[in-house]
Amino acid sequence: MGEMHGSKKTELKQSSMQERLIVALDVSTLVDGRRILKALEGVVSFYKIGFEFFVAQGWKAVEMVRGFGGRVFLDLKLHDIPTTVEKTVSVICDHEVDMFNVHGLGGLDMMKRVRQAIDASARKRQRSPIA
Repeated sequence: MGEMHGSKKTELKQSSMQERLIVALDVSTLVDGRRILKALEGVVSFYKIGFEFFVAQGWKAVEMVRGFGGRVFLDLKLHDIPTTVEKTVSVICDHEVDMFNVHGLGGLDMMKRVRQAIDASARKRQRSPIA
């Protein structure tokens, strides 16, 4: 591979950072979230929405990130009885979140149910989130 010079190298670094960096939106209001999104527009494309922001704003927070062209990591650390988590994952998949997480202490049955919900969603949509 040839050596990269000047702007091409910078462009690749920026593109890589934009795709690999996830910025936490650890806020509770849409105003504060929007301020961060505006400040990082074109620099970062992946944002974490955690408990505080999601409980305060719900799916509006996800829609706002998407409105800025961003990708969403829904950081809720799901951990409950397997059926509840499975149904919750189905809802998350319906909203086409890019990535979410589950707490491993929920057990093997819960993890299997999560996988089943993701697979069912992927069959319907031809797309699967990262879990």
